[in-house]
Amino acid sequence: MPIVRNNIIKSGRLGNLVANDFSGALIRAELIERDPTTREPLDYQKIAADLEGNIRARFETDAIDVRIIGFASRPEISPMEPGCSDLL
Repeated sequence: MPIVRNNIIKSGRLGNLVANDFSGALIRAELIERDPTTREPLDYQKIAADLEGNIRARFETDAIDVRIIGFASRPEISPMEPGCSDLL
């Protein structure tokens, strides 16, 4: 981890994308409206399910808190809570 810590310091992102005390980091992704390969509209519900299954389920523990925020995580866009799909 010392190599990662040094690279973060050199990058100038400390205090911006990584907390000053290295206790947290921001991972940001911008979603595009259509799949560039298939030209199909983006499926926000699938994106939300993938974030939950591939990120939260894999990394969240008692010591690590994963917070997924943004447009694709809003219940009216993607049913993250049980029963929200009835609203769509």
